[in-house]
Amino acid sequence: MYKAMKLALIAVLVTTVVADSDDSEDITARVKEQDELFAQRWEAGDFDGVAELFTEDCVMMPPGREATIGRAAVADIIKFVYNLGVAKPSFSDVHVSPLDEEEEKAYSYGKFHRHMADGSMGLNGKFVTIWEEIDGTLYRKVYIFNFN
Repeated sequence: MYKAMKLALIAVLVTTVVADSDDSEDITARVKEQDELFAQRWEAGDFDGVAELFTEDCVMMPPGREATIGRAAVADIIKFVYNLGVAKPSFSDVHVSPLDEEEEKAYSYGKFHRHMADGSMGLNGKFVTIWEEIDGTLYRKVYIFNFN
């Protein structure tokens, strides 16, 4: 009897670890997909499209500026940086937390790179993003970044 209970407990623990691992891989893939959309829309000069990847009440905290709230403010900041010649954003060393099912939030952090239109490396830095899931889609709720 004891041996059967022990095996059952091990099976539950293994199943839980595998499920958590699958959830973590899923959220990481979903964040990567959103980052790719961010880069594609940025490169296309689709500032409103980039802003649509954020919640309506999002907060963006760029360095040296006041925090901005809302998609229109995000679109303005993206357009400003784009017009400085930053043509292509990319993200690396991205770490993603599991999605909190109750709060429907996750966070990620990592490095960003902004490549200039002439092909040179522009701005590099780090970021923290708080994600919110709304109707099955992840959106940036809070985006904080700073330069190296």
